[in-house]
Amino acid sequence: MPDEYDWASLKVSTPATYRIEVEGAASKSLLGYFGNVHITTRQRKDNSIVTILVGQMRDQAEFAGLINTLFDWHMPIRSVEIISIDK
Repeated sequence: MPDEYDWASLKVSTPATYRIEVEGAASKSLLGYFGNVHITTRQRKDNSIVTILVGQMRDQAEFAGLINTLFDWHMPIRSVEIISIDK
């Protein structure tokens, strides 16, 4: 995560943009489920697929909902990164 952020300003109610990587390819129904999240996939050298989700969440409750949905879809989370803290 970038060091230039004012991490003290990050609260549970703070909007932020996240980048999340999960194992596997997103299905068409999953792609339609996240309206405000940009979803891409990439194929590794071993032909396995990683799905990358990037989007702004209104607060950490919305972020938790996204994480829970990924869990419900059985998509193992590889990494989570805050790209920006929005005000």
